[in-house]
Amino acid sequence: MPHTTSRHLAEGPRVGIRHFSRADAEEFTARVRESEGLHRPWLFPPATTGAYDAYAGRLIEDPTKAGFLVCTLDDGAVAGFININNIVGGGFQCGALGYGAFAHAAGRGLMREGLGLVVAHAFGPMRLHRLEINVQPGNAASIALARACGFRLEGFSPKMIHVDGEWRDHERWALTAEMRSRVPRSPRPPRLRPMRPGPAALPVDLHRVQVRDRRLQTGEAVAQLPQCRFGALLGERARHLLAVRRVRDHHVTQ
Repeated sequence: MPHTTSRHLAEGPRVGIRHFSRADAEEFTARVRESEGLHRPWLFPPATTGAYDAYAGRLIEDPTKAGFLVCTLDDGAVAGFININNIVGGGFQCGALGYGAFAHAAGRGLMREGLGLVVAHAFGPMRLHRLEINVQPGNAASIALARACGFRLEGFSPKMIHVDGEWRDHERWALTAEMRSRVPRSPRPPRLRPMRPGPAALPVDLHRVQVRDRRLQTGEAVAQLPQCRFGALLGERARHLLAVRRVRDHHVTQ
C-alpha cells in the first residue's frame, strides 16, 4: 500500500522513515512471510495481522520503545523496519536497536540509508546519547550493517538474550553522539609544484635512485622505491622524477 512522503520523519536520497501504524498490518505481514528465509534464525517479526496488531501497539504506545518503517520514496513500499527498544532516560539516555530488511529490498543499501536516518533522529529529536546493537555472531549481514554505520564492537556476551527457545551469545556494538559527530577526514593529497626537465628542477640527487628502465616501462617504479630519498612521494610525482632522470641520462650519453 503506497504512502505519501509527507508522513516521513526524515528522508534520504532513496528512503524515508516513519512510525508504525496499525494500518500497515497487511503489507508488513505479507513482507514478513516473503522474507522468512532471509530472517531465520535471527529474526521473528509478526507474520499474521493479529500478531502485528500487538507488536505495533507496543511500539506505538510504550514510551520505552520507538518503531520506524523504512520506505522507498519512489513507491512508498516498506523496505524494512528499525526499532529502538529499552529506551532509558535520566543519566543514560540510551536505547537498543533491532532491525530487519525485507527480501525484495535486501542487498540494495536501503537499510544502511534508513539506519542512518534513524540514528540521526535518535540523537536529534529524541535526544538520546547512546545506541546499542546486540547481534548474534553468525548474523553477518546485521554485523556488516552495524559496522558500516559507524558502530563500534565493545564486547561479547555469552548466553545474553533468549532467542528461538535458547539463550544465545551476542556481540555488543554501540555508537554515541560524540562518535557520530567525529566525521573522519580523508588525508589531503600532497601539493605538487610544476617541474621542468633538467637538473635544476630536481629536489633530490637522482643518481641515488636505483631503478632499472625495465621497471619504468612496466609501471613497477613506484612500488620499488621504499628506500629512496623521495620514496614517500606518491604516484605521478615519483614517475615524473624518474622520467626526468631518463631524459638527463639520455643527454649525457649523447
